[in-house]
Amino acid sequence: MQIGMVTAVYKPIINGVTRMVELYRHYLEAAGHEVTIFTLGTSDPSDDEHIVRSPGFQVSDRGYYLTPGFSREAQKGMRQMDILHSHHLIMGVEMAHRYGRCPVVYTNHTRYDLYGNAILNLPQPATDAIMRQVWPDFCDYADTVIAPSESVRQIMLEFGVRAPTITIENGVELQAFHQPANPCSKADFGVPETAVLLLYLGRLEAEKM
Repeated sequence: MQIGMVTAVYKPIINGVTRMVELYRHYLEAAGHEVTIFTLGTSDPSDDEHIVRSPGFQVSDRGYYLTPGFSREAQKGMRQMDILHSHHLIMGVEMAHRYGRCPVVYTNHTRYDLYGNAILNLPQPATDAIMRQVWPDFCDYADTVIAPSESVRQIMLEFGVRAPTITIENGVELQAFHQPANPCSKADFGVPETAVLLLYLGRLEAEKM
């Protein structure tokens, strides 16, 4: 199949979404599919012929851009796909619906209801009011919406999402665990052996608190 991944941000930016898009690409290509990444921003030296970037206005040092529309090259490529998989609500699923001639799947990676308060400093009631309008309307552009957990799916439904939704948990790349780095002991960090450790895996950002 010709599979298009539509994402507002991609490598070299490192975050959970870019990691998942890269995993999807790796395993879909290993299964014999051809995957094209449609994203925004300027070209990167690591780009190959299957990464199509459209210009946009940079709005964040995290690699995010806004644009009224994708480039002609991207539009042409998206029309040739058998399926489009979007990974962002904004600059993603609507673009896939607009330019594609095929089914559109949208994976909701992000708790958008937490971002308005954490990043834009909006009061939580204002954020909730906005998301009750935006979340359902943009999800309507997809034929199927994927939530990475049942709890996220339930939150989306509480915010009024109407599109068909299913839960598919994010996969984990196991290869790195087959050859772990040299183990460290608690003593290496001055921690008593009897101490209980709490481990957090993720970015230290306000919206993750």
